[in-house]
Amino acid sequence: MAQHKYREIFAAITVSGVWATCCVLSACQQNTGASNMSSSSLGSTTVVSTPSSSPTSTPTSSPAPGGSTSSTTGNSSIGFTVTPSFTLMGGTTPIQSFFHEQSSLNSPCVVQPGTAAASANLYCILDVAEEDLYANSLNLNFNSPAGMCPYTVVRLYSFYQYDPGTVQSQAITVHVDGSGNCLSVAGGSFVSGGCAGVPYCQYDYTPVRGPNCCTGTATITTISPTSTTSSVYDFTGNQNNCISGPGPDLFGRGGSGAPMGKIYRTYDAGVNQEVSIYSPLEREYQSNLYVANYFNPMTFGDSQQAFPPTADANYPVADPAPDLSPASPYYEIACTDQAADTIARIRVLVRPWDRVSDFNANTNPYDPGAEPVFGGPFHDYNVWQDLAGPNFFIGLGL
Repeated sequence: MAQHKYREIFAAITVSGVWATCCVLSACQQNTGASNMSSSSLGSTTVVSTPSSSPTSTPTSSPAPGGSTSSTTGNSSIGFTVTPSFTLMGGTTPIQSFFHEQSSLNSPCVVQPGTAAASANLYCILDVAEEDLYANSLNLNFNSPAGMCPYTVVRLYSFYQYDPGTVQSQAITVHVDGSGNCLSVAGGSFVSGGCAGVPYCQYDYTPVRGPNCCTGTATITTISPTSTTSSVYDFTGNQNNCISGPGPDLFGRGGSGAPMGKIYRTYDAGVNQEVSIYSPLEREYQSNLYVANYFNPMTFGDSQQAFPPTADANYPVADPAPDLSPASPYYEIACTDQAADTIARIRVLVRPWDRVSDFNANTNPYDPGAEPVFGGPFHDYNVWQDLAGPNFFIGLGL
């Protein structure tokens, strides 16, 4: 039986499913929940059976806005796969995008029933121009057909927006005079200044409207002319508070604050899980980091560009230990057996492109150059590559 490395995965089922028009480069197609595309992974906990109604493969209304999920029975005609589309912020002209397995632009992102395990572990890339990704809601449809997966697990991308940490037995020494007036503080400081109150912790971001991700203790020793007293302060933060992204926003958090996933019992009816993700514009963010999880492993020290990176250290801050961290660097669907061992898995990476000409020519998605006539950068919205380095937590700059 597989070791449960993912925590607090929960299943909840709702019914419905609709899709928008999407273009693959210059070839336009209608995404209807049925397409030659791909899928992703996870673990297990509370299980809910899928509805027994017939599969839905055509839209009945406009796609849901960003920040919503729904599910119905699996579509057996398209295999184990993920289908991307977009909910447009306005107009009807389709968004150009290209979705493929990482090894080739012509490789579909789909695992058919009966595929050997060695060929059933896919990393798939959604290529799209950066402004299209910033302004429009991305929809991902995860499909698991009946008769293939005893259980299907869906997990969404999440990342550490702030640096979490633990204070290791901090010792603060306070000197006061006979009237209790503050003379000096050593070994630390207090949030409000002076000689008392809440000890300062660099991992508590509440003073700048962020989360409290500080854990650990501080021993405070107060020395006066007549006495010496000590007390222990417990930092009350939670390191999982520093995790942000579509995962916690759409699937919620467990009791520990870790992002949850969804698990379905799917051998009889399959499942078709639709997730509509907030656009960065909807969230009033200034970058594409909220939805764009692609990173080049070589930028983070790996010896190869292909996924997965060869070492845990060669991930961005999205997940420094991908098998153990509650954050997830991927949009993921997994097909598992009754003992939680993986049968098939698809991991999706969303990659924005800086220039339409490069996108159409399939050359370089990242261009640090400047527009020759109007000025300003070709690269308008930050992605993980911009944060590569020893200190790349996003903080309030998301």
